[in-house]
Amino acid sequence: MTDWLLTQLPSYLLVATFGCVAIWESFAPRRPFAAGVGIRWVNNVALTALGFLLARLCLPLAAFSLAVLAQQRGWGLFNWLDLPPWLSCAVGVMVIDLAGYGQHRLFHAVPLFWRFHQIHHSDWTWTAARPCATTLWRSCSGARSTSH
Repeated sequence: MTDWLLTQLPSYLLVATFGCVAIWESFAPRRPFAAGVGIRWVNNVALTALGFLLARLCLPLAAFSLAVLAQQRGWGLFNWLDLPPWLSCAVGVMVIDLAGYGQHRLFHAVPLFWRFHQIHHSDWTWTAARPCATTLWRSCSGARSTSH
């Protein structure tokens, strides 16, 4: 029973909370929707499914394969430097975070990237499904959740 509580309960609570908010916003929206609720949900679910396929199936396999290749061939900063593991991890996290920030700035500055990124800014109606709409591009680009 304890194992179930620790492993399954958080998922059920997340789904239940999402469902409650989705029902609530359907009947009592904060402001009128620009498009119908049905079409918004279909679009958001389709983008979520495609983003899930890319993010959870394709990208980890490609990233792992590239990491193995880099290690075998001695590519990369951490293959050249002899740092303790804790420092390598700390520096790695900071570099990845800085790269994510730089990537987001590029999304705003480069017109081609902006065309993909603008979906993140195009929907002024916040609903329970809104974060799903940005999943596809963020999954493909490796970007993390940001507010804008």
